[in-house]
Amino acid sequence: MRATLLDRTYEVSPKAAREVLRPLHDAVTGVAFYLSPAACALFLQIYEAGRRGRRHRVPKSFRRNSPAHKLYRELRHSILIRPLKGGQWEAGKAVEICAFSDLLYPLALKCIREKAHGHRTGAKGA
Repeated sequence: MRATLLDRTYEVSPKAAREVLRPLHDAVTGVAFYLSPAACALFLQIYEAGRRGRRHRVPKSFRRNSPAHKLYRELRHSILIRPLKGGQWEAGKAVEICAFSDLLYPLALKCIREKAHGHRTGAKGA
């Protein structure tokens, strides 16, 4: 198997590739396991807006130390989003999707959607 990384091409066996990629896959998908259902719902809203070419903005009703603030912080601490141009979360501020989200989204989408759906429906255990 050939792989190119940072302008270099490497030859690796399928077994070696699995040994290297499995921990990376587990680390990326493990983030979804630890996200709260409400954070999963917010992540989907933010990420899918970005896929449609729109930038999510923090709601005008946003207040620091509120439950919403805790969700934005949870996603930021998971390296999924950040305030555009850095700084603190503020009402109306644009949200930037971090590169780690592009790894997480396709690998853990099913888990994230299930958790988010449980949050929206009030399902127990979500």
